[in-house]
Amino acid sequence: MLKSLPNTVYISGCSNSHFHYLDSYKDSWTNQLGFSKVYNHGICGSSNDFIARRAIDFCSRHKPELAIIQWTQLPRWETIGSPKGSGDFYFEDHTYPEFNYLNAEIQKNIKPFKWSQQFKPDFYASVPYGNWLTENKHKAFVTIEDATTSLFGLIKNAYILQNYFKENNQPYLFVNGGDWLHSQQFDYPGEFGSWYPLDFIETVTDGPITTIQPLASKIDKTFWPNINIIENIVDKGSDGRHPGKQTNINFAKLVKEKINVGNRK
Repeated sequence: MLKSLPNTVYISGCSNSHFHYLDSYKDSWTNQLGFSKVYNHGICGSSNDFIARRAIDFCSRHKPELAIIQWTQLPRWETIGSPKGSGDFYFEDHTYPEFNYLNAEIQKNIKPFKWSQQFKPDFYASVPYGNWLTENKHKAFVTIEDATTSLFGLIKNAYILQNYFKENNQPYLFVNGGDWLHSQQFDYPGEFGSWYPLDFIETVTDGPITTIQPLASKIDKTFWPNINIIENIVDKGSDGRHPGKQTNINFAKLVKEKINVGNRK
């Protein structure tokens, strides 16, 4: 039986949902939505696969008042089998009564039995792949990754979560939080970082992206509005790249508008 979490919002996303580059967790847009408790399970460097996997796992055990999924950029991936070498462990931090988040711990020379033990409630384990990582084996994914395949992966994740949430009567909202990285490769007419995947897919008339259209057309835009925290950055966080405090405040207002039109209940 699902554990009911009234007046609670759950968020699964990447660093654009996390507070890592802000002065306080209170500065994140996730803490400015009007809920008495926040489960901010954003993880820096998350792939869309990992974002969706965490959401399904959490919502298989809990029923928050609202689940928000913040999709990230395309060229990211994860593996969840036993790693050969290092892997990332994430566990829930319950320090603050009004705020729950995931702490990250990178471990090396992991024994297979230990990896298996970490797959349990309140823990997640993942081996990330992407161009921001330092080890060659973790960067290697981008040498074979192609944007169209990754775009299809995003749409499949969105379709799966949409139907999972609807079957379980779980109120939800999808928001955009990644620069998507390959918008120029797709010859998208908008500015870098501000494109909206569903509208873009609809405009394509030839090539392999057209094979994504049948599934993309099944996604309810009411629950995936065209709002992106990257689109209008007015200040930046401590790293000089991620959205800053005021940008988070502005984005929270946009998200609240979508919540207030019926996505909360």
